[in-house]
Amino acid sequence: RRQRQMCIRDSPTATNQNVIANMKEDIRETVYNNLTSRSYLEISFLKNFKFTANYSYDFTNSSQTVFYTPLIGDGQSFGGRGTKGSYNTTTTNFNQILAYSNVFGDNHHLSAKIGHEYYKYEYQYLAGQKTNFFNPNNPELDNGGQMQYINSYTANHNIEGYFGMADYDYSNKYYLSAAFRRDGTSRFLDRWGNFWSVGAAWRISNEAFMEGTNSWLNDLKLRASYGTQGNESILSEYDYAYVYTPYQDQYTVTWNGSELGYSPEFYGNPDLTWEKQKTFDVGVDFRLFDRVYGSFEYFYRRTDDMLFKRPVAYSTAGRPYNWENLGAMKNTGIEFDVNVDIFNQPDLKWTVSLVGSHYKNRILTLPEENRKDGITSGPFNLREGKSRFEYYTYMYAGMADVAALTGDSAYIHAIDRIWDNIVGKKYYITGGIGATSNGEAFGKNYEQPNMSAYCETCAAIGNVYVNYRLFLLHGESKYYDVLERTLYNGLISGVSLDGGGFFYPNPLESIGQHQRQ
Repeated sequence: RRQRQMCIRDSPTATNQNVIANMKEDIRETVYNNLTSRSYLEISFLKNFKFTANYSYDFTNSSQTVFYTPLIGDGQSFGGRGTKGSYNTTTTNFNQILAYSNVFGDNHHLSAKIGHEYYKYEYQYLAGQKTNFFNPNNPELDNGGQMQYINSYTANHNIEGYFGMADYDYSNKYYLSAAFRRDGTSRFLDRWGNFWSVGAAWRISNEAFMEGTNSWLNDLKLRASYGTQGNESILSEYDYAYVYTPYQDQYTVTWNGSELGYSPEFYGNPDLTWEKQKTFDVGVDFRLFDRVYGSFEYFYRRTDDMLFKRPVAYSTAGRPYNWENLGAMKNTGIEFDVNVDIFNQPDLKWTVSLVGSHYKNRILTLPEENRKDGITSGPFNLREGKSRFEYYTYMYAGMADVAALTGDSAYIHAIDRIWDNIVGKKYYITGGIGATSNGEAFGKNYEQPNMSAYCETCAAIGNVYVNYRLFLLHGESKYYDVLERTLYNGLISGVSLDGGGFFYPNPLESIGQHQRQ
């Protein structure tokens, strides 16, 4: 289990507020302006050919005002606080499709398409904030005195693709299909990926030997397909501009009042590429008594080149992590839906549906160096043979209480192992814990870099508590030895002289790199 420091903070919220009055006096307003355009050109020629060009344009502007009045509530201590923002989103899509369709004899149906598509996305962000407002009723920034920040950025994303597909059926009983597309994205330096699929279906209900079922069986079709597809939106959960150029390192410009500087915002990887999926599925579609209809489906999906945030040692790699395409995963499952038309009249329609699914997920491969301990990603630990969503969560000091109250040997063994690891491999002689600022969690064994150690005073408080409880559990003096060292060097030294607050970074174990307090 991953170990984590305990930190207890008593932080009151909504102080000095009358919620109803604040709702009346504060301003939270967003105005949206939308423009949507759709156009197309269609030309039919040579009887069986049709050319279509489609163009779409979408523009959205949202103007936001957030104003906390200087009279009461959160804004009072700042003399009022106002934020103005303008956000523009522009999306265009242009595709050209050449289609062919023909019937040979009475039973052979063939259709095919080739095409090209171009997608462009642009997002423009502009926001600023001021405090100390002269007129308590005017939220405009010109009415504010002290600038807090003003930020802007523009994000761009482009995708271009070429595709072709064909469908054939014989007598509406036997179906074949195939498709291929080649897509390029601005998100990677290795921009292009090739993806394809094939499929087949058999409408059993149209066979001659099924004629005796026509009174109750309207449709029965067996289908199967296999194909590949790519995923380039591999950082879409991060709402920042850098997700559109993850192949390069990106920085934030800083200003300390006299000098410009910069700090890392995102560590890029020029080798990132598409996540690739291979999917096989087989299913049955049915309709009975012209009233009951639905489908049952089984699928197997394998994903290769999955994107993971892989922790690395700063001392050797010069960065705390790498985003990498690594490993493989499989998903299997069944899905079904059953629908019943209770009433299906022109003036009354009532359908009851039952939908269900069951999924299984497994990690298939990881890099050799990660196969033993896995890769920790958020609350999950990725291990071969385990689920991608298997939790790998924190153990707290309260485990000692659980162990004492229940006598559970597994809990006692786990908390003892954690203590041995902390004291033997993660503990400063001054009583602090050598944690990293990234997630406020422990790093690797003996990873105690002074420049990045996050020796919080509240972590020392947690360490005092856990050692006290372990002393009560085991009655051994070694726990008090650690407790006293942490109490004097890690806890008391972190409390302000007036006793009214404490410092986040312990003064005895920090060179001032963590400015919060």
